[in-house]
Amino acid sequence: MSLLEALANTLGGALRSQDREFWRRQTTNGVIKIIIPTINSAHYIDLILSYYRQIDIPVTVFVDSKTTDETASIAARHAQEVIPFLNPAARVGEMIEGISRHCGSRWVLRIDDDELPSIGMLGFVRDFILRDERRVVGFDRYQSVFNLNGEPFYSIKHDPITHRQWRLYRPDQVTFHGRGHTAGFDFDDKQKLVAPTTSFMIHLDWVLHSRAERLRKLARYDAHTAGHGVPFREYYLADDSPDFHSDLRALTAPEFHRIGRQLVRRFPASAIDGKNRAAPGSPYPNA
Repeated sequence: MSLLEALANTLGGALRSQDREFWRRQTTNGVIKIIIPTINSAHYIDLILSYYRQIDIPVTVFVDSKTTDETASIAARHAQEVIPFLNPAARVGEMIEGISRHCGSRWVLRIDDDELPSIGMLGFVRDFILRDERRVVGFDRYQSVFNLNGEPFYSIKHDPITHRQWRLYRPDQVTFHGRGHTAGFDFDDKQKLVAPTTSFMIHLDWVLHSRAERLRKLARYDAHTAGHGVPFREYYLADDSPDFHSDLRALTAPEFHRIGRQLVRRFPASAIDGKNRAAPGSPYPNA
């Protein structure tokens, strides 16, 4: 076990011993719910949920009614609560209001099924909801991949500030609108807060979804609104860029090493080579 992994285990243990009852109490008392909306994620949702189980954080999974695989039954084995949710719309953004109001909690922390919160982020949320000083909080989000040792790397081109996500919010203090590629709501800028840089999340789109799957997502955007996929092509097909590997930097976040190893075992085509930077060549097969 490396020093970083030992540190991660120490951090995880500290979080478990100090926060286990806190999170369960605040969830039970209606102070906060951590929600994960998902659809057709049977091929990876168990790994995502294992991260929360490892640190004893209770989460509620909302399974989109259009799901056609075993997502719900798999999630039920790994999450505290799984709720089927009728979503007649095409996008997850259009179910944010419904699932947020369904929670009935003062605070909602939404984390997508291809994201993971850092230990620092969860610690910040714990302290923040007790102060209740703002109504919406944004978190930097790193676009991440892993090397063969499970160590996370992030893209400096698709930087965490540009991809900041407004995910901790008071449902009764925002205006839901359902638009895609947004928080799913509008809010008064005076009521927002940007979390410290140590309170971040990682995005695993390039790990969990093959190039072919990402191409299909762009096609769905264009089918929904002509030309809507064009602005996102550079992001979704980032690995097509000749500079993709030189734009990667190591991310110091030992809490992700264990799940990183699990992810690259299941999705070996997504792993990058080398200790500090990926070797030339796309990590994904051609579509």
